[in-house]
Amino acid sequence: MSSTDEHVHPTRDNRVLRALSPVVGGPVGPRAGRGARLGVLGVLLAVTALTVALGMLARSACATDDWSGGTAGDARLCTSDVAAGYVGGGLAELAWPWGDDSGTSGRYPDADWDERPPLVGVVAWASAHVTHLVVGSPDVDARYSVAPSRLGDDPDVLHERGVLVAVVAVLWAWLAMLAVLALAQVHRRRPWDAAAFAAAPVLALAGLVSWDLLAVALAAGALLAWVRGRAVLAGLALGAGVAAGMWPALLLPALVLDAVRRGRRAELGPLLLSGVGAFVVACLPAALSSPGRFLDSWSTMAGRGPEAGTVWAVLDQAFGLPGVVVPVAWALVAVWCLLVLLAGAVAPRPPRVEQTVLLLLAGAVLLRTTYDPWQAVWLLPFAALALPRWRDQLVWQGGEVLHLALYWWWVGGYLQPGGSGAAGFYWVGVLAHVLGTCWLVALVLRDVLDPRHDLLAAERDPVESAAEAAGQETTTASNDVVV
Repeated sequence: MSSTDEHVHPTRDNRVLRALSPVVGGPVGPRAGRGARLGVLGVLLAVTALTVALGMLARSACATDDWSGGTAGDARLCTSDVAAGYVGGGLAELAWPWGDDSGTSGRYPDADWDERPPLVGVVAWASAHVTHLVVGSPDVDARYSVAPSRLGDDPDVLHERGVLVAVVAVLWAWLAMLAVLALAQVHRRRPWDAAAFAAAPVLALAGLVSWDLLAVALAAGALLAWVRGRAVLAGLALGAGVAAGMWPALLLPALVLDAVRRGRRAELGPLLLSGVGAFVVACLPAALSSPGRFLDSWSTMAGRGPEAGTVWAVLDQAFGLPGVVVPVAWALVAVWCLLVLLAGAVAPRPPRVEQTVLLLLAGAVLLRTTYDPWQAVWLLPFAALALPRWRDQLVWQGGEVLHLALYWWWVGGYLQPGGSGAAGFYWVGVLAHVLGTCWLVALVLRDVLDPRHDLLAAERDPVESAAEAAGQETTTASNDVVV
């Protein structure tokens, strides 16, 4: 749409924001001036930057301690996969994460690059090079004469670790803003729905903990490209996203369902070809460096668990679980995905892509044997668009924030029981995470099966409606049956 007069103002259709709006003068009225779309995007970008900055400010004590971690660090929520990989992963020596030589796998046998997607290792290695340029290119060769266990005591290395976190934080801020730009344009009449991502407490607390925002930004880009009818671009973003994190692969069944129901089957070929190509190119550095480790990494990522943060871990701590729990968990995930796709196939109208992706992702998050609390950022972009109600967003994110805090305090030993009992206080965090995610699932599933509850059902984007109608006409003309 060329005009912004058709924007849905959040203070008009959202009860929570309407109730809070008197602080800034009340909800938008019928005589309010119309700002340009750039104004909406500018506000969203500013909010995103502020959220990321608040996340860094909340960890200022961590930076003062050079991200040393430990019990005191856990109390301040200083856990960071980014900081931990600098010394423990060999980045202090600019070691190639996928190298088989003595500089990587030999000196750092406990490095967990094999448990990370291949593109993450490449980005981490590049970030380490930028860090060394910022601090003045330290002598890396001299560090090979020092035992890796002692590098963490070097003040220069500790300082560099803090700089690495700052470098990655800047990159993550850009990625978060790119994700917001994409989300704000998925539904032309509702750019403000992206604010649920831009101002998310989960983004502030968890966005800088790990490397997950790379896959989040790529997944958001794939969603926008598909909605705008650019299947090749969607495939490129999706393939790179899978190389940055396995979970974006769940976008593929959602896109296939959308293509079938909206008469866009012809776009599946370009989507798949470009996606496979992007995935292969993104994985080439790791695959060529160490084919064996590259292949093992996928089985390692799929075979972990049960780990803290999951229902399986709670059950294992409480009752003990047999060794077959991993295949059972993956079987349940597969069944969940089939049921979600069936619900989307029989729904009165084609579900929005973000609704299907959210339901698929939620099942993986709940049923897999591995889940880190900061991986709640996976759901953020799709939750913001699938359920654009701030009350429901706050309910879900409140449970995730509680889970984050209790997890770190439990790891630091602050929630350990006085006797030899189980960690019941931490179980409260897991329960909050499970209930909050189930809350999202229940409401989105209700919207899919009964579109009368869906806020967007009565506010169809004219461009999307025209595209859907054109697709249905084409399908009918070719005697294909649209479910």
